Amino acid sequence: MKLYFSLIVLAVIAITSCSKSDCEDGFSTTKFKLAKEYCLKDKETIIIDSLEDSRCPSNVECVWEGEVKIYLSLDINNEKHKHTLIFKNDDTEQSFEDVNGYELKIKSITPYPSAPSDIPQEDYVIEMGIK
Repeated sequence: MKLYFSLIVLAVIAITSCSKSDCEDGFSTTKFKLAKEYCLKDKETIIIDSLEDSRCPSNVECVWEGEVKIYLSLDINNEKHKHTLIFKNDDTEQSFEDVNGYELKIKSITPYPSAPSDIPQEDYVIEMGIK
């Protein structure tokens, strides 16, 4: 009975500690929320720490389309690796190769800004493929 209970607890922890994702073209795609840990594989996790969104709001005319800086941490075998990805605002997927051995493909960042409101960090969702 004790063994059965322990197995159930371990299964629940394993299921809730890693987010599941869909595979497309070799990329495992997930919708990431900020400050949440996602499992890549055994002893490897990724966290989107924060972002800076300077994209031109949808209801404003701008000289520059803007960009989004994404600050993330990879934890590989208990070693933290910090990275900054810059997503240019041109409505196309953007790939970043060799981020500690991973290729990241940013597909979208939502919501899109509109003036005059600011978007709280916790409202952002980054759709990203990882290979």
